Amino acid sequence: MSDLTVTVPPDLLAVTTEVVGRTTVVRAAGEVDMATAPALQQALFDACLPARRPAALVVDLTAVRFFGSTGLGLLVVTHRRCLDRGVPLRIVAGAHAVLRPLEVTGLDLLFDVVPTLDAALSRAAPRLASPVPTA
Repeated sequence: MSDLTVTVPPDLLAVTTEVVGRTTVVRAAGEVDMATAPALQQALFDACLPARRPAALVVDLTAVRFFGSTGLGLLVVTHRRCLDRGVPLRIVAGAHAVLRPLEVTGLDLLFDVVPTLDAALSRAAPRLASPVPTA
């Protein structure tokens, strides 16, 4: 765990982390934007620390009602970190608020996006996507 603690009012964004088997699940509920993203960023950073080495990292965004460009950037950074560590990343998204930005940017083709947490946890052979191209 890192030493940084980020506090965001829970009515804007609540972030929780749990371990299910060897999979780390980070759940976000609320709004992911420039003001709230640091809390989610911290949880994702901590979840992928080398000492933790999860079998997979699942980011559950089913309760997110707004997902801005800062959230998209955060997923790209998390994807790179997971790829570097050989940890499959799965994104749980079923709501338009998250799916639409992923689709418009083409990130739905890069990430392993599933509609439910159960689908993410039961995924037998997770896909390790190629790195995000750097410009």
